[in-house]
Amino acid sequence: MGKTLRLICIVAFIVGVGTLYAATPALTGLTCPGTVQSGSTFLCAVTGTPNAEIDIQSNTNAALSSIPDDCWAPPAQGKPPCQFIAKKVTSNQVETVTAKLGKMVFKQTITVTPGGPPPPPPPQLTVLVCAEAAITGAGTVPCTIGVSAVETAAATISLSSSSVSLAVPSSVIVAVGASSAGFNATAQAVTATTTATVTASLAGNTAKTSITLNTVVGPPPPVTLKSMSCAQPSITGAGTDTCTISLTGSATAAAPVNVTSNNVALTAPSIVTVPAGSSSASFTATAAAVTAQTAVTLTGVLNGSSQASYVVTLNPVPPPPPSYTVDLTWVAPVVSNDQVTGYNIYRATSTSGYQKLNSLANVPVTYTDNAVQSGLIYNYEVKSVDANGVESAPSNVFTAAIP
Repeated sequence: MGKTLRLICIVAFIVGVGTLYAATPALTGLTCPGTVQSGSTFLCAVTGTPNAEIDIQSNTNAALSSIPDDCWAPPAQGKPPCQFIAKKVTSNQVETVTAKLGKMVFKQTITVTPGGPPPPPPPQLTVLVCAEAAITGAGTVPCTIGVSAVETAAATISLSSSSVSLAVPSSVIVAVGASSAGFNATAQAVTATTTATVTASLAGNTAKTSITLNTVVGPPPPVTLKSMSCAQPSITGAGTDTCTISLTGSATAAAPVNVTSNNVALTAPSIVTVPAGSSSASFTATAAAVTAQTAVTLTGVLNGSSQASYVVTLNPVPPPPPSYTVDLTWVAPVVSNDQVTGYNIYRATSTSGYQKLNSLANVPVTYTDNAVQSGLIYNYEVKSVDANGVESAPSNVFTAAIP
């Protein structure tokens, strides 16, 4: 009887243990539709321990407008369904839904596609045309840009021109409900025929048209005096100078230019003619000697109104530099064993040794040195010469400083 009672107590203990401790909740899967339409409502399902509460997360929420915080594993009596709502999208959007319970994680990728018909393509540029294909001289021409569909929102179209001689606005706006817009292209006068390309751009789409800019054909502008110049801006003493008259273009006929001088010290022809087909002509101006520096203006006049002038400076001839001579005088020897027949004269400077000045013996007891330079110092010696050409010892030194 005692053994039987112990066995019953052991069984009761084991049953009690099983009743007090429940199994650990588990997550075994997550199932969602792979593709849903924009704005639709759809369900996902989680599997695991019955009635297990599962945490639900989304990676961006960019394509889902409603996401449950939690979902429950079946049978989930009395619990709300695991329901999601997709956002309205205009292109495919990918979202990742994550189910998490502790360290157990399952993920499902969902693609949200646009609902209904595809959106219409963006408007395209269909035409760019100007009322005139060519402009002569300066002028303005109206142009029109067209788009492929009526605009539901204002569209800004960029404009540009390939030439600085044809100006267009930087942009033009196609208004709501319109399919075209107008603008003006403004041309400047050109000196040579030019082709300008106008380009319109909208969302990477371009349209182009070309306008030819022509020169204005008419009589050439009148030729006028451009300048007068002389080869020498100054003349010293009496002399001549070659001067040139230039026109702004080639003369269509012989063009006589009246030339005057404001001082008689410089004279020129009264009329200098530029030949037909030429744009310049030369003449000679003649200067007289003056005693003081004088500025003389030569003036040319064409057709009584167009004129040009040039100033020539007349300078007096500077006086010649002063000339100097050195006059030497010496006393003949009173006593001499040999008869003196003449004298040799020697000269030295600070930079050179003594050199004989005379080629033949100088008979007089005087000598004039005409070859001296201003600013130098000269030393002189004299030696007597006998009949055999033998020289005596030198005399004393005479020094002459030339101013």
